Amino acid sequence: MQRRLRSLIEIFAKLASSLWVLALGMLLTLALARWHWQRADTPMAVNIAIGLLFLLLLAVWLQRRFWVSQPTPASTDAMPSLAERTAELEAREAVLARAQSLAKIGSYVAIDGEIAYFSAEICHVLGIAEGTALSRQALMHLLDPADRERLRAAERASYEGSPYELELRIVVGTETRWIRLLAAPAVDAKTGQRRVVGCIQDISAERLTEKHLRETNARLEALIEALPQAVFFKDGDSRWLVTNAAAKQMFQLHDVDWQGKTDRELAVLQPNFRDIHEACLLDDNKTWHAATSLLFDEFLVHGNGQARQFEVRKVPLFETDGRRKALVVVATDVTERKRAEAELLIAAALFESQEAMLVTNADRLILRVNKAFTQLTGYSAEEAVGQLPSLLKSGCQDDAFYAALWQRLLATGNWRGQIRDRRKNGEIFTAWLSISAVAWGECETANYVATLTELQPALGNPQ
Repeated sequence: MQRRLRSLIEIFAKLASSLWVLALGMLLTLALARWHWQRADTPMAVNIAIGLLFLLLLAVWLQRRFWVSQPTPASTDAMPSLAERTAELEAREAVLARAQSLAKIGSYVAIDGEIAYFSAEICHVLGIAEGTALSRQALMHLLDPADRERLRAAERASYEGSPYELELRIVVGTETRWIRLLAAPAVDAKTGQRRVVGCIQDISAERLTEKHLRETNARLEALIEALPQAVFFKDGDSRWLVTNAAAKQMFQLHDVDWQGKTDRELAVLQPNFRDIHEACLLDDNKTWHAATSLLFDEFLVHGNGQARQFEVRKVPLFETDGRRKALVVVATDVTERKRAEAELLIAAALFESQEAMLVTNADRLILRVNKAFTQLTGYSAEEAVGQLPSLLKSGCQDDAFYAALWQRLLATGNWRGQIRDRRKNGEIFTAWLSISAVAWGECETANYVATLTELQPALGNPQ
């Protein structure tokens, strides 16, 4: 209704202005016409043209003066009302408060050293009830005593206008929280007031994660250091980044600046290890190209001429885009194991010789027999294993004989002599028996190994 009334008023105003301009123009035209009759030397058409031109110029001036300067109804309607602007501002503040809540960040403004404004999230971060008055003194009281002087020092330094960032501890009941405080000081040029606009963020979860990560890394480092294997960690360009104690011992790195260097560079620093470093380079490249874990045998000769054999496992790691990320290398000294394996092969070959052999544990239970034993006694391995050697007892030797045998074996570790045993079919035969005690390291006897060689009956009674 008001819009229609305003439109009618504007129409009448324009109409009145138009009539006034028209009347003024007609009066001017009549005046020029009368003057024409008095001046016969001026053409009538010229006077009329002058009057019309004046009329046109006057109309343009009036339009610019009274119409164009007034706002149009459309532009007036486009201007937001105070209520609309207030609602929009409140909506933006709600979005900001929600964002601060999600990020656990509260904002504040301090004037001349006292907090003049703070957001609701500040209360949540500091563990105080909403609506609680917050002063600088109250904030200092919440801080861990060890951190209060740090904040004071930062505030003193900020008088020069430098922003500051601190990670501080606050005590909320029995709980200690970590906060990050960022502040930007400024001085109002007109009033001279010192203003500080800042924010406080709860970083307790971040600090807890960092703590767990440090503890995990410490445990991992302790585990790697305790491993008997040599462990290396190289980057995507095969530069050495991490080694454990066994790796340093393996390459004698204690007095070498090895970190961040490749095997090619280390070969120059350690001429005695040139061959092994060059072998490492070749094996690294094979692993990168294979893009999977590979196992290598590498040999290392120390300055004393002693050769050590290592079984080396190399595992490549790649970025998601396929770029080389890291290379994990674990080297196990297998020198003694390889030597033992070789000796076992020899022992196995001897075990399968023409002589009958049996192996018992420390409790004299048979663990293993060879084919010659089965051929000599008639007992298969399945029948003999788990039995006592008395399985072959013939009754031809008395208890005193066996007591003397074990007394000698326990005292010296071996016994040799003739004995009469019984085959599975009951037949008695004479054999030369040799028994040796086997001990592992400095431990007690672990096994007994016995060999039986059948003798001709003419050799007589056992001794």
